[in-house]
Amino acid sequence: MKDIVTVDNFLDKEDFFNLREIAYSDSLHWKKQVSDGTLSRFTSFDYSEMIYEDNDWIPITQSKSFISIFNLIKDHIKKNCSVGRIYFNRQKPCVDGCLHTDEGDYTALLYVSDYEKEWGGFTQFFYSESKQEYVLPVPNRLIIFDASTQHKGFGFSHNWNPDRISLAFKIFVDF
Repeated sequence: MKDIVTVDNFLDKEDFFNLREIAYSDSLHWKKQVSDGTLSRFTSFDYSEMIYEDNDWIPITQSKSFISIFNLIKDHIKKNCSVGRIYFNRQKPCVDGCLHTDEGDYTALLYVSDYEKEWGGFTQFFYSESKQEYVLPVPNRLIIFDASTQHKGFGFSHNWNPDRISLAFKIFVDF
């Protein structure tokens, strides 16, 4: 898969509403992470790999709800695959990530937060100095791309904008 696969309205309305409720609730355990150690003051964001379910904190990869979402994603990959990590990313307004590649074979991102076209917040894909692509973070939009593609998430552009939240899946092809 060399192209970015884009699926708008990926989840049905009720499932997406439930996912947003989780993203904005206290049922996630947020931690700080830095995109680039040399720019640590400028590239920190929050992530959560743990969810509070059934009176306990568990990895999101063990949650039946999120495995169900992954199974829907697999339909678009059309290969036997497994998930390595599932986690939420949360970027504060005006805080951008850094260009990077991911572990695994594919990355799937599901945009969760609100979005207005004036806010920015796109994901940049960097192929070369003369070829780049940008995807807008439209709510309930799923994108799937080769994990070795350099990419970067941009925070929303104004300090009064909300946090930019996405759900990430790191995917490995089974051989």
